[in-house]
Amino acid sequence: MAIDIGTPAAAGTSLERALWPLTRVIVLSRVTALPGGATDGDIYIVPHGAGAHPDEIAFREAGAWVYVTPTEGWGAYVLDEGENVRFNGATWDLIITTGIPSSYLDLDGTLGANSDVKVASQKAVKTYVDTLMATVGNGGKVRVKTTGNVAISTALNAGDVVDGVTLANGDAVLVPVQTAPEQNGIYIVGAVPARSTSFDTYDEHAGAIIVVEEGTTYADTLWLCTANKGGTLNTTAISFIQMVLSGTVPSSRTISPGTGMTGGGDLSADRTLSVDKASAAQVQAATSNKVLTADIIFTAADPATLTDAATIAVDMATFLNAKVTLAGNRTLGAPSNPKNGQSGCIEIIQDGTGTRTLAYHADWLFAGGTDPVLSTPAGTKDLLFYQVMSNGKTYASLVKAVA
Repeated sequence: MAIDIGTPAAAGTSLERALWPLTRVIVLSRVTALPGGATDGDIYIVPHGAGAHPDEIAFREAGAWVYVTPTEGWGAYVLDEGENVRFNGATWDLIITTGIPSSYLDLDGTLGANSDVKVASQKAVKTYVDTLMATVGNGGKVRVKTTGNVAISTALNAGDVVDGVTLANGDAVLVPVQTAPEQNGIYIVGAVPARSTSFDTYDEHAGAIIVVEEGTTYADTLWLCTANKGGTLNTTAISFIQMVLSGTVPSSRTISPGTGMTGGGDLSADRTLSVDKASAAQVQAATSNKVLTADIIFTAADPATLTDAATIAVDMATFLNAKVTLAGNRTLGAPSNPKNGQSGCIEIIQDGTGTRTLAYHADWLFAGGTDPVLSTPAGTKDLLFYQVMSNGKTYASLVKAVA
């Protein structure tokens, strides 16, 4: 099969092949059929009229054939013929019939990485390219990126959907957000998904920049591997961060609301932060982490109506100020849910009959230790002002006959 030289698996040598016109190509043969058991680095010229790639240069890499279309004027030396040929735009023409130029001595017809028998210019170029690649780090492109933790063995098979993309065998997938970060990396889709051969050691990940081509959320994004060399594959964590270009904001970033606020979220869409405004009931109950506004202070202070009963219940979590009309002789019950520092007023109203009396629970404390006596005329209003000092200790005073 042919390999797209833009894939991560072939990116490491694509620049070297681009420089072949400057260094000249050494091929093993141009008349034999491409062998199935060729060694990585072997080079052939596909025979004229043969198969789908006639007259193209076939380069064995990663167990497959990479086909390079020659340009008119390219030259090559054919080892098994001992001849030089040049491409005329359609076929390869013989240009030297005998002998081997001295510039081709000690060649083995291979561009394998471990070959140490290249011409000086070719070897110098390769050394330069290798140094450059080591400086800038590895890199490549993938079709899509996972959006969360996945089961690699079952989520990266042909037909699976990742970020809105239906996977096909051979697709490269960036997997950067595994719950177990040592699993992160670039995988190739298949019946048994495996790491890309360009990223099947830990050190190959360090500094790698990966382009994501497709996806509902992550199409056309760049990702940088921040791992450093020296780790162990499948043991040491591998981390990726999204690179920000052209003023965009990574959707993986999140705005979290602070105390007294609601809203926020990840930046995959517009977000709103809102003040968590307290309600009147929340002010009365002293609910935490709520923002107090001027209007709600007065709403919360509006007198609540207490239920008239033999013992009048006083739940201080439900009011700041209150009122009650007495339809009989009553007892003002112990304050429940008092809040230290709470203060207010309870309006006590005689009904149409009047002469109602009011006793007080022991938690109500009055000056001199004497409970006050209400005004008795029908419809009379007395005001009981109170100040909570602590649970079980509410100081109060009565202002009589205000109306």
